[in-house]
Amino acid sequence: MTRKDTPNDLKTVLNRHEQVDSSGLKTLKRGLWLIIVASLTIHVGILISCKHFLITWRWAHLPTHAVMETLGGAIAIMVASLLMPMNRRGFGPSCSVRISCALVAMGLLDILHAAVWPGNVFVWLHSLATIAGGFFFALMWCPCEFPERLKSWWLGLVGVATTIIGVGSIFFPELIPLMVDNGTFTSTAKFMNLFGGILLFAGALRLYFIYRTTKNIDDLIFFLHCTLFGFAAILFEQSKLWDLAWWGWHVLRLSAYFVALWFVLLTQTRSENEFRDTSVSRDYVDNILGSMNDLLMVIKSDGAIQTVNGATCRILGYEEHELVGEPIEKIIDQEMRGVKGQTIFSRVGLQELLKKGSIVDFGVNYRAKSGEMIPMSLSGSTLSDSSGVLTSVVCVARDLTERKKNEAALASAEREAVTGRLSSMVAHQVNNPLAAMQLRLELLKDDVGDKPVACEMISIIADQITRIATIVQALLGYSRQGAKSTDEIIIPEIIHTVAKLYEGSLESKGINLILYIEESSPPFVGNANDLQEVLVNLLENSRQALDTGTIWISAQQNSGNLEIVVEDNGPGLGPNLNKVFEPYYTTKITGTGIGLSISKRLCKEHGGDLLAENRSQDSGGGALFRIVLPINYVSDGISETQTNQDSLS
Repeated sequence: MTRKDTPNDLKTVLNRHEQVDSSGLKTLKRGLWLIIVASLTIHVGILISCKHFLITWRWAHLPTHAVMETLGGAIAIMVASLLMPMNRRGFGPSCSVRISCALVAMGLLDILHAAVWPGNVFVWLHSLATIAGGFFFALMWCPCEFPERLKSWWLGLVGVATTIIGVGSIFFPELIPLMVDNGTFTSTAKFMNLFGGILLFAGALRLYFIYRTTKNIDDLIFFLHCTLFGFAAILFEQSKLWDLAWWGWHVLRLSAYFVALWFVLLTQTRSENEFRDTSVSRDYVDNILGSMNDLLMVIKSDGAIQTVNGATCRILGYEEHELVGEPIEKIIDQEMRGVKGQTIFSRVGLQELLKKGSIVDFGVNYRAKSGEMIPMSLSGSTLSDSSGVLTSVVCVARDLTERKKNEAALASAEREAVTGRLSSMVAHQVNNPLAAMQLRLELLKDDVGDKPVACEMISIIADQITRIATIVQALLGYSRQGAKSTDEIIIPEIIHTVAKLYEGSLESKGINLILYIEESSPPFVGNANDLQEVLVNLLENSRQALDTGTIWISAQQNSGNLEIVVEDNGPGLGPNLNKVFEPYYTTKITGTGIGLSISKRLCKEHGGDLLAENRSQDSGGGALFRIVLPINYVSDGISETQTNQDSLS
């Protein structure tokens, strides 16, 4: 099932729960105050009735009492067992550990109270429940917090201690004080319940103050719970066993337990609504994040990665679990510096970003899992919590790899065009004077006759003029734009031709030339002279780099391309691989630095490329050049290839 989303859908979904909570809060507040007023009215009405109208009324019905106390105690224990997991999921009241302890203590003691016959222990267990509940509720005024790992242990400890005290009171009744005398509660019983009621009201007051700060509905519900228990404890002092006031405070206590049950039902409904709304909003957000081509990360204020989207994992080569929780330095290149040389995602830099609020188009490198550095344009903005405290940063980065390549290609093309025009101009301007110099030099040689010194000087000058002429021809070769040829070229034939040209010079230096060629390689449409010039340049570079050693030339098809690889085991190309194809860059004393530039341009004119790399040390080191040409013509007669290995030594 699909639907068309509008730009306001996400905002609507995210605000829906807040609107429901706001409406529910108003209704709940009215209901709570209504219950408190009704309870106070019932409380006063019962007291007046006991004093003036139903003075002698008694109803000694033990089963009804047992059901009320057992039901209330069971509800208390159930609510206490649910509070802790609710709190971990973000629901429930503040101070949930203390409230859970109060409910466990009161619930267990009330159940034991319902299980004994009326008498001293009967009243003692009830009074003890009031004191224990009031103590833990009043403990909310204590600012100390329970360590997370001890919360469940603390709740269990209270349950065990309460059970031991309650069961001990039943088995050792002689150890407890006198609580009832001739159907009338003693001063000890009245004091315990009055003091417990004061503690319960203190806890209710604390919950109300907490609610004023947190606006948490659950704090308001337990404020009512605590208040009802306080009313019940105060009413105890005015009651006698089985009279109307006695049953009145039992009803108030049972009402308080039902308020706790109300909390469970309300929280369950609210959690289901939140889960439904969250699922809708999460699906919506996940769809947005999943469809993004840009990289998105949420980074906490301590510099740890909190969230990443699919594009981040896909482009960097990580799984999501490999990034979440890791420091941002795992993928941000710390060498990329911001304003004033400060790294934007260093610990200090992140704090500075949180103060500024946002960054736009910050240049930074992301480190992929493979170690590759990927250029990015980064923008970020801060996230704050409900109190305005800056907590994290949302970062969106755009991969600049293609743009950088295009910019570099454009700059290279412009540079080559300018260099070509300049080379052509210089070559033509120098060529004419050189021709005149050579002509005059020949005439001068005839004039000096057989004078040895003069002839030697003229010979030196002639050699230098020839060298200049060679450089001029190289400049002209670099500046000329080769025309597209439609000749059918047999690549193996060109390789064998160049190999024959160099056979003698390589043998004289003790260099082996080994060929690995697919003789059935498909014909290629292009300029044979240009491709031969590329191979000559590469073979000449290898010959000059080797005193002795081996040169390999291989040719084979690979993914729709024809690849010709020329490699040697010489000293290699050094660390500046990105410069080897730049015009006039050379590491040779007598080199012009134009040969590789011309070779790369000729390969590009044929729709291919020329790539350079250093051979691994495991392979013996050296240089490797790879000519990549698209197969733009394949004859119908070729159906399979054969590999032939020739060795020239």
